Amino acid sequence: MFDSLTVIMCCIITSIKIKVVDYAIVFATHFLFFLECEYISLIFIIIYVGAIAVLFLFAVMTLCLKTVKILKDFLKYFPFGSFIGTIFRGLYFGSYMQPRQLL
Repeated sequence: MFDSLTVIMCCIITSIKIKVVDYAIVFATHFLFFLECEYISLIFIIIYVGAIAVLFLFAVMTLCLKTVKILKDFLKYFPFGSFIGTIFRGLYFGSYMQPRQLL
């Protein structure tokens, strides 16, 4: 049973052309869950997501951003941004102030 399921899933994974690694990781975690190794499969997912987060953090750290220009742009767009934020905040909280109809 397990061998036939493994062969079928491997055929499906190899036939997919996009993001094979992601599908392989999802298959491996589902397979471990199926074998009742929940702890190992959850650790597998946590380590994979952590590795992606570290790669994203490394990419952000390699960008050269000038803090002076960011501060200047922040002060330039702050009035408009706060105005738009106030409108959205009013719409969001205003929707909760209206009485709800019971179905």
